[in-house]
Amino acid sequence: TYATKSFSRSFLAEDIKDFAQEMEQSRSDVDCPSSVKNGYEYIEEIRNGLPVFTRKNMKTGITETLIDQNDLAKQFGFTHIMDVKASPNSRYVAFSLDITGSEIYDIYVIDTHADTKPTLVAKQTYSFDWLGDEHIMFATLDTHLQPNRAYICKLDSDEKPKLLYEETDPQSWVDVKTTKDGCIGMVTSVSYESTYVLYLRHFQDDPDRIMSQEPKELMPRQNGVIAFMEHANG
Repeated sequence: TYATKSFSRSFLAEDIKDFAQEMEQSRSDVDCPSSVKNGYEYIEEIRNGLPVFTRKNMKTGITETLIDQNDLAKQFGFTHIMDVKASPNSRYVAFSLDITGSEIYDIYVIDTHADTKPTLVAKQTYSFDWLGDEHIMFATLDTHLQPNRAYICKLDSDEKPKLLYEETDPQSWVDVKTTKDGCIGMVTSVSYESTYVLYLRHFQDDPDRIMSQEPKELMPRQNGVIAFMEHANG
């Protein structure tokens, strides 16, 4: 069923691209709900029909623009941003960007301490999350547009992304997520009948250990058992 959905999505990519861009640009200039994290208020608003992501320093009141989709549209044409996530220390901001209309997202990272363009971190991804201040976990798509691999990488490093898990069952799909307390990164393989979970630890006092560790099994796969893991208080 996933492959059929992916084929249809690819076949109709151009129609979806045109329709989605029209929908983006038809929105009026209105404010969207904001969120507060680590002393910053993150705000998504609509300007000229496209989202603009800003944040305000709660102490100084200074507002900075993080991502302006109008600028991205000038560069790429069609654009759609799925997720925007700040690193725990608020220095980096990662976002997933679709530039084709086919719901295939590439991950870019902004260094708010440097006046540089967003850096491409990974292509053809399904999901991503931070593990510490400088490490990103992400799940990538196979040729059938099914998420089947999980990786972790360190920003500003020559080290290649490390493969954490590869799923060979075409009926399962891979996802990555960091727990609410930021202490554990989870790699989950889910089917309609079972769940398999691996985990990584965030070593705050020794972040270099994040890349050197191997993922450990948290939940073995059992038919008929679907589960969701969380770790709220580290």
